[in-house]
Amino acid sequence: MYLLSRITIGFARLLVKKEIVPMPNFKVFPVFAAFCWGVVLWLFEHHTDVLQGALVKSMTFLYKDSNYWTDFRTFMIRNK
Repeated sequence: MYLLSRITIGFARLLVKKEIVPMPNFKVFPVFAAFCWGVVLWLFEHHTDVLQGALVKSMTFLYKDSNYWTDFRTFMIRNK
């Protein structure tokens, strides 16, 4: 994702440099990053099977498993 975002921003800068698109009057990267994470979250909620396994495990821990804990160990050290 890191490389794809850098390539996309570079391509957008090239389009501005060649005057194919006008220079935006706001910071583009935060909008692009938010869009990317929005797509990832949507895929995670609705089409988990198409995502990479490591990403699914991380997101499951962050967005599902972390909602449930029974004691200090499962709250701070390890959950599930």
